[in-house]
Amino acid sequence: MENFYKDMEGLTFRGMESGTLELSKNQKDYLGELTVSEQDWNSLSTEKQSNLINALNSRMDELSETTAIRKEDIISHELPSWLATEVRQLEKTDFLKQVKELDEEIKKMPCEKEGAKVILDGIINPERYFDAKERIIALVKDPYDSEGTDLGGWSLPESLNAKESLAEQSSNGLPTFRPLVAIANQINDNKTYSEIKPDLMSKEAYDTYKSCSGHINVGKELILDSTYSSEKRTAKLAIENRDIIEKQIKIYDPTVVIGGGTLHHFVEDKGENFSILGEIIPKENFREFGRTKVYFNENRVFIDTYHPSRRPITMKDEAYCDQIADIVKKWRNNTL
Repeated sequence: MENFYKDMEGLTFRGMESGTLELSKNQKDYLGELTVSEQDWNSLSTEKQSNLINALNSRMDELSETTAIRKEDIISHELPSWLATEVRQLEKTDFLKQVKELDEEIKKMPCEKEGAKVILDGIINPERYFDAKERIIALVKDPYDSEGTDLGGWSLPESLNAKESLAEQSSNGLPTFRPLVAIANQINDNKTYSEIKPDLMSKEAYDTYKSCSGHINVGKELILDSTYSSEKRTAKLAIENRDIIEKQIKIYDPTVVIGGGTLHHFVEDKGENFSILGEIIPKENFREFGRTKVYFNENRVFIDTYHPSRRPITMKDEAYCDQIADIVKKWRNNTL
C-alpha cells in the first residue's frame, strides 16, 4: 500500500471539526484535507474499502498515533485525484486477476470430440482493454477448423495479439476480422469507413483494434470440417454455455457488444424489460434498423446484427461497419 502514502501531505479527514474524529496536531498537520464521496466509497468492493482504511491506519501507526480511522471519517464530497488514481489501479489489478481466473475456468470446459480441448476466447489485451475509451466485444458463434485436424488447446486472444496487422491474418479469418478492425477504429476515432479504409491494413489500425477488443464464442470447441455453425447448434450451445458467457460479459464489462448472428439467443422478454446476459434493458431502449436490433442502457449497448463475414451479398463492409459505428455514436450522444 506504499503508493497510498505518497500524496497524503496536506490532506484532512472529515469529522475533524465536527468532533466525530479527534486528530492530534501531528495528524492534522500531516493529513490536511481528504474527501471521498459516499457514491465513490460504495462503488468499492469490501476488500478495497478495507485496504484503504488499513493503509491510512498504517500511516497513523507510523506517526505513533492511536486514533483509528473509520469509513465515516473518509466519506465526504468528492474523490481526490491522487486517491482516484490509486482506486483505479486497485480496480485494474482486480480486473486482471478475474480475467485470468476466468480463462482457467474456460480452459477446463468439456469438449464433445475425444481428445479435443477448448479454444480460449476473451479479451485480446486485458491490460490495455481496461483503459480503453470503448470496450468492444464481438459475440460470435464458434471457432472452426477447415481441415478437421485441429484439436484445439490454443488461445484466440494470444493469436490475435501476436499479429501486427491484418496483413498477417489468414484468408479464412480476414472476412471476420477486417470489419471488426474497421469498427474499432471508427468508434475510437469517430470516423466513417471510407475515412479509415486507406489505413485499414496498417499496424496502427490493428493496434487500435487490439487495445479495445475481445471475442466471446458461444461454442468453445472447434467446428469440424466446416466454417458454418448451424442455427440449431448455436441455439443448443447458447443454452449450455449461457452461465459462462454471462460471467464473461460481467467481468469484461464491455460498453459495446456486437452480436454476430447470436444475440437473439440471449434476449429474454421480462414484461417491461428485456434481460440480456444479466443486463436489464427497458423496452423503451429498444431500436430496430432493418435486420439490426439494438438494446441499450446507460452502461452498455447490445447490437444484434449479422456475423461480420456472413451478410447479404449486397451489404458491403462499408454499410455494415458504418451502421454499427453510427449506432454507438448516437448511443454515446444520447440520440439513439
